[in-house]
Amino acid sequence: MDSVLSISELRKCMTYLGMSFHDDIQSTFNASFINSKGEYCGSIPVLFNVNPFSTSGPFIDLDKYAKGYGIPYEEFKPQFLEFKFHEAEARLEVKGSGYKFKLEFK
Repeated sequence: MDSVLSISELRKCMTYLGMSFHDDIQSTFNASFINSKGEYCGSIPVLFNVNPFSTSGPFIDLDKYAKGYGIPYEEFKPQFLEFKFHEAEARLEVKGSGYKFKLEFK
């Protein structure tokens, strides 16, 4: 797992969504949650945190909603997992230890 690459992928997604890394410290976007089987499970609010005062880069927060989809965590940080942004589908893929899901932005 390469945290620098994951940070880059997360930043690509944030740029795609129109976030400014200077003006938007936090922004929330709605996404469709797609489980590891490729099934659409429903909608989920995704809070993007720019995290400007840290060297660990930006991260996302799914709050308690993630647990409703079987994901054991609420915060997802690049140093602990892998992000991959697929711009053509507007999908952010998240892979961690024992879980994998995608967030599709409309």
